Amino acid sequence: MAEGDWKSFTARTAHNEVNRNLSNRNKRIETSLDETEALGGGLDASSAETFVLVKTVWQGICRLSIYQRQALLFSSVDLVLYLFQFGIEENELLAKLELTGESWERISTRMPLTDIEIAEIANPNSANGQRVATAGAVKKARFDARKRLKELMK
Repeated sequence: MAEGDWKSFTARTAHNEVNRNLSNRNKRIETSLDETEALGGGLDASSAETFVLVKTVWQGICRLSIYQRQALLFSSVDLVLYLFQFGIEENELLAKLELTGESWERISTRMPLTDIEIAEIANPNSANGQRVATAGAVKKARFDARKRLKELMK
């Protein structure tokens, strides 16, 4: 079997296995096999599985509320880097976080942010007394976001 055929076979196998696993849970992914194969010749089966997994997690993140997305992503540099590494474009991320490029530059250099910093971004006009309560709400929003994503992966 030629190298190109082998890579195509492993990508198809990984794609089919992930879809079979998700169909058993009545979940569907929106990542096509062509999109996975378009990543290049260096994509092996484990990379294809990781790509599909990250795409699935991204789709789950997109279903969260804006507040949950901000609480989850602003507190994790690693998660944002994984999203970028596996094909999520910066413009797409900014659109889902409802940020401008300018505000993203200011935020990304300070990441990971504390709950208080996330609360200030989510609610910039709040008074000091409300920030404490909002910081707790950020923690709860992140907890709820992780819980929803965990349910997606079951």
